[in-house]
Amino acid sequence: MDVTLKGNLGVYPEKIDAVTSTTLVKLRVAHSMRRKEASGEYSSETQWFTVKCFGQLGENALASLSKGDPVLVRGRIETESWTNQAGQGRTQVVIIASHVGIDLSTGIARFQRVRRDGEEAEAPASVTVMDTQVPYPDGEADLPEAV
Repeated sequence: MDVTLKGNLGVYPEKIDAVTSTTLVKLRVAHSMRRKEASGEYSSETQWFTVKCFGQLGENALASLSKGDPVLVRGRIETESWTNQAGQGRTQVVIIASHVGIDLSTGIARFQRVRRDGEEAEAPASVTVMDTQVPYPDGEADLPEAV
């Protein structure tokens, strides 16, 4: 089953040393639901989700995301079970991400494409929009903090 999750990163992305050569990055995403009670007061309940990103998606998440960033995650739900050191059975629901991105409803971000060989692609000096040359900003000073 595919799900879409909107929330904020509660901690910095964490690279997990896996047995395989594939990169694994774990995210902790908090989703808060605010509602108005019958008394007229507002209450908020926060739920925490573990998100796992593999391969290039994990590497990009590690390089791009920080604690507190608003994110949108799309992926499938899986259940993981294990036995802890005390011998008790534990279960955790995780989201295996297929897509992760910054939630642009709360701010702006600057996208930078990474080529398959790991090199960053250079942005063109300008882009043609409806037969009009539009220059890119010359420096980082012209942009809000990039993600």
